[in-house]
Amino acid sequence: MKNRHFNLITEPWIKVLDENYQELTVSMEEVLKNARHYRQLAGEMRSQDLVILRLLLAVLLSVYQRVNADGEPYEGLTIDDAWQVEVDSDLDFEDLIEEMQETWQTLYEGGEFSQAVFDYLKAYEDRFDFFGEHAFYQVSREFYDAHVPAKNQVAKGTGTVAIKQINRNISESGNSIAVFTPRTNTFKNQLSIDELVRWVLTYQNYTGVTDKTKVNRADKFSVSSGWLYNLYPVYAQWTNLFETLLLNLTLFENEQDKYSQPKPVWEWTTESYLKERIDETVPDNLGQVQNVGVN
Repeated sequence: MKNRHFNLITEPWIKVLDENYQELTVSMEEVLKNARHYRQLAGEMRSQDLVILRLLLAVLLSVYQRVNADGEPYEGLTIDDAWQVEVDSDLDFEDLIEEMQETWQTLYEGGEFSQAVFDYLKAYEDRFDFFGEHAFYQVSREFYDAHVPAKNQVAKGTGTVAIKQINRNISESGNSIAVFTPRTNTFKNQLSIDELVRWVLTYQNYTGVTDKTKVNRADKFSVSSGWLYNLYPVYAQWTNLFETLLLNLTLFENEQDKYSQPKPVWEWTTESYLKERIDETVPDNLGQVQNVGVN
């Protein structure tokens, strides 16, 4: 897989309904550029659509919590080439909230997301490659084997999950056969690349504890299920995907009293993200909350 590439920013994998109710498969770049021309996300399940909606929101939060609709950093914030923020000591948070509200209003009135979104995606393009060096929402087999008990290592023939279990249209484990499925036994472990991407992201967010392996840690701890597994999420949906995204784009929290830089999973190194999960650190920013289910 080292020479294989499938970049989620530019390759088609997100299913949507267009204005004529035709199903299309588009890239992240296309869905964000043309969101007002799509009625809604249209994946295999509504639960899958929620995962992709939260991913898109994490991208938008990572941009518009740092810059305004014109792509300019908010007053009191300095941003480097990697979009990392240095906060001025004299930042007025109330003024920042007003600026963010103006950004939201400008986007809503303009009916589209600004160039800053695509500049941000370009800066992190290599982190959105499903098969790349930093495979999206994944770790390498070597990294996995180095951090789990020996009995659960892939090299020992364990620590894997079949595609037919990841594909929730089938959801067949090694312990019981799913009889009434849309695929025969011959094809249960086969998926196109775009299907695989959608189901891996969904699986990351919803998987239960029985499908997980504990990482090596000095003290005992309980394995957590996927973030969305135990939630009862509610989100607003309007006449097109742009409006749906914007209605769910909360740039600050009601009780928030200081600036928290967005920190989605693709901005972390694998090692530092693993440490956060081992330490069970609670996310302090909305960008991370949108994809905290990746564990």
